[in-house]
Amino acid sequence: MLPVIHKTVTGGSTTHPLLGEVIVRVHPATRKVTYRWTAGMPHVTIPRGLTPGYVDTLIDRIAPRLAQMKPETVFYDGKVIDMPFMILRYAASSAVEPSRLVGRRDVPSADGRPSATISFSHKADTADASFQAALSRYSSKVAQQLAGKSLLDFAASVADSMNIHPRSWAIGSGTRTLGTCSSLGRVTLSRYLLFFPIDLVEYVIKHELAHLIHHDHSPQFHHEVNRMCGGREAELQQRLRAYRWPILR
Repeated sequence: MLPVIHKTVTGGSTTHPLLGEVIVRVHPATRKVTYRWTAGMPHVTIPRGLTPGYVDTLIDRIAPRLAQMKPETVFYDGKVIDMPFMILRYAASSAVEPSRLVGRRDVPSADGRPSATISFSHKADTADASFQAALSRYSSKVAQQLAGKSLLDFAASVADSMNIHPRSWAIGSGTRTLGTCSSLGRVTLSRYLLFFPIDLVEYVIKHELAHLIHHDHSPQFHHEVNRMCGGREAELQQRLRAYRWPILR
């Protein structure tokens, strides 16, 4: 049983010799300890009522596993993200100030996809978690500027093929929820879908279109999604969950 005494952890961060800074979040509704990497930093979620000493011991115990889970450096000089709707390239430059990121639209690819180069200072510490997180956010904004309209045009073509027509479309910035459908028939797609393979993008679109028929996640809803996906809903859902993002979430 987990110890509970008067002096307890209320959240914040701590420093660990193996992991560096660890974000500790107290969740009053959980009875489990969970941990993951978010935006390049380790996050540990704990139940309410744990003592500081116990939390330190806990982090020591999970540190080797958490260190193994650490994502590799996502952005580096020379990296290319080649996706269905656009291409992003990354370059270290002596002309860019250390605190700045610079996006420049390039000549479209041979197949007509828009492309851009994102430059950062050659002095930047690419292993730094805050740098990686900032570059990831900036990349998603550049991607939306480059190809947000293409994503919505593709979504509209999928809807036309299904003969289902939302009242409106929009681009959002969700990372945990890649698509939503409002009760008014407005479908919002995350700009992060621009970093996904085309069949997974199409699956998310069809999932949201099915909500225009069934406004829940009932068996009837999943039957409709499966029909739209040619019997591949379970496969596509599994692939979506396992997909390794080319940028940080």
